[in-house]
Amino acid sequence: HLVQSCTGGAGRLFLALAGMDAADADAALETGLRAGARGIVLHRCVGLRDVQHLSAKLAVHEAEQDLAEGAIDIVAVVADTAAGILALPSLAGAPLPRLLALACDTGLLRAELGCGPDAAALRSAAAATVTCAAAAGAVALAIASAEDQDDSLRELRRDGFGAVLVRTAPQAALARRIFAEVRPLPGVSG
Repeated sequence: HLVQSCTGGAGRLFLALAGMDAADADAALETGLRAGARGIVLHRCVGLRDVQHLSAKLAVHEAEQDLAEGAIDIVAVVADTAAGILALPSLAGAPLPRLLALACDTGLLRAELGCGPDAAALRSAAAATVTCAAAAGAVALAIASAEDQDDSLRELRRDGFGAVLVRTAPQAALARRIFAEVRPLPGVSG
């Protein structure tokens, strides 16, 4: 899936990749990069191992296309699986110049764990994502559910998330207001 990140003005194209272990990962990556993706949203990321693996593939692509080294960023969705949560410490302090953000998708994690929406494991995963993002010099990104509204988006901001990926236009308007004081992601307007 290719996603345009733009809230008015120039934006960048991001490729949503299902994970480094996905059967079609290499083909999807190649197709997305040929389409001009300048960022990869890596779902099911299992820590440093997956970020370094993807980074190496991106470095080859950049060299082949005469792009500057590090021109393609990574948003690592590290809190959508239990394995990703357990691998979070591997990212803290690692030299990862193309790592733009660490993301938390409690909806997917909840489904994997089979827990309720207010489970301590989900709160811990969100807190670990925010903490690890700070240690890695990256933005903490929350992935909102379609049901998240004003109060839940404000709670994400209070919990330390610097950005949120929303699913609906009304959420985008709310998020723009709530996250207005936060430093924008490099190369992403709005």
